[in-house]
Amino acid sequence: MDGQYYARLKSSLDGKRVKTDPAFAETMRYAELLGRASKLVSTVYHRIPKEERSRELFKRLTGETMKELGKGKRGKK
Repeated sequence: MDGQYYARLKSSLDGKRVKTDPAFAETMRYAELLGRASKLVSTVYHRIPKEERSRELFKRLTGETMKELGKGKRGKK
């Protein structure tokens, strides 16, 4: 950066901690929603003609699907 060399320190955070630590419960909830939304959108996305597909479209559809799935989760509590 700016002609200087910098070294990063290794993070103490690892995947196991993120998956088990209650402090990351919300992160894991969103990760689950993203996984579910992505699978659902993938099914629909592949039915769209190739010339109309784009990364932006996939991301937008996934985001909207996550919002809808999130509403369903909140409604069940």
